[in-house]
Amino acid sequence: MYHALQPEVTCSISESSETEDLASLDASITSLRKAITNARTTRKSLESEVCKYTKAQSPDELRGAIEALQTQKAGLVERIEELKQSEIKPISEQEKNQIDGLEKKWKREKTQRWRVLKELWWQVVEAEGAREGGLCKEELWVSTLCSGV
Repeated sequence: MYHALQPEVTCSISESSETEDLASLDASITSLRKAITNARTTRKSLESEVCKYTKAQSPDELRGAIEALQTQKAGLVERIEELKQSEIKPISEQEKNQIDGLEKKWKREKTQRWRVLKELWWQVVEAEGAREGGLCKEELWVSTLCSGV
């Protein structure tokens, strides 16, 4: 066994500063105790939540879930068989390309018609001088779109 000599520590603290130090230590101890209590409460609630999610299901619950999944699988298999038996004509790449071209053509046509409609609308608004309560063009346009005209 080893013994070590330690130098003596002398305290030169006055009694008034000692009571202040003790009061601050007491306050910090109280706040730490409250923090520990809150931490324990949080830990308990988290543990119960973890237990809820990690709880093993009973065999009866598992059997019920398996039966439900098997029933769902049987329904899906029947649906697939119905779809396989129906006559579906496969589409070739040429037909797909033709349909895509028609879609692009009609999209352009729609955009052009929309531009013409807006242009005609602005001309009508300017010709009438915005008789509808002195509204500006944009307000008339929005009110027309909202009213479904």
